[in-house]
Amino acid sequence: LRADIYYDDNWSGRGVVLVLHGASGRKENVRGRSLKFQSWGFVAVALNHDTEDEVSAAVSWLRRRRRVARWGGNPDKIGTYGYSRGGNFSAISSLVGTGNSAVQGAMVISGSWDQHVDMVTADSPPFFMVHGTDDPLVPFEGAQLLKQELDRQNVRCEALFYDNVGHKPAQDYGREIDREMRRFANSVLS
Repeated sequence: LRADIYYDDNWSGRGVVLVLHGASGRKENVRGRSLKFQSWGFVAVALNHDTEDEVSAAVSWLRRRRRVARWGGNPDKIGTYGYSRGGNFSAISSLVGTGNSAVQGAMVISGSWDQHVDMVTADSPPFFMVHGTDDPLVPFEGAQLLKQELDRQNVRCEALFYDNVGHKPAQDYGREIDREMRRFANSVLS
């Protein structure tokens, strides 16, 4: 496991967020987001990853023998966050994770969605989704389909869809996204 872990020494029982970078990125690329989660009171784990299997393996590794507790994290409260390709991995790992690799929530910004629709079940974890309607890299229609399926399965899904916004909605709506994501993370991981 190649990861940077952001925590405070005096923490105990905190929610954990596995922070996933986008395409061609590395864990160093999500340092700012990891520090943000830490400032919100979460143990943040910035992971180097190339496949969704590595993400699921990281969740299992953190949970096994309560490893994450040494950094003040609660192994029963692990969620994922990802942007773009990292969002794709966040969604997949959240939908296919079982047992030690199961997570309690997924936060996905501009992730690829449409291939995930068939993976949704009534037991899927809660989702927080953000997507721009004019995303030139990841079509918005996939986000709509996933939201509809999560709703159909009665899975909690909070979605922020922004009209006339491309692949980086945080450039224009960062404060709103952070406020709502923090509220969501507190509700599912605290």
